[in-house]
Amino acid sequence: MTWSVKKITVEYAIYLLLWSILLLSPILGSIIKDVSFFPTYEEMLSFWKFLLPALILFILNNAILMPFLLYKKRGRLFVLYLLCIIVACTIISISFPLKEPPGKSVLPILP
Repeated sequence: MTWSVKKITVEYAIYLLLWSILLLSPILGSIIKDVSFFPTYEEMLSFWKFLLPALILFILNNAILMPFLLYKKRGRLFVLYLLCIIVACTIISISFPLKEPPGKSVLPILP
């Protein structure tokens, strides 16, 4: 499957837009709800640490697994690698759960 430069540009622009919205959602939420609450730097870092594994998995899947396996008609191997990644992530998340500071939430909740 060959991709034209225009399709790739549109694809990456959509990815950039969606990840920007996700990463800036605490700030955007406070602006949209017109609240005086503004997330602190520590809360933003905590939220970004929460999203970091999803971003890494997205990049790994989109940049490595899909081009080398799925686009080259190796669907079974792609599914096998994807299942291995899911199992590894599950084991890591169970072994090293996110630690919340006392009285703080991992995800900033707007009133």
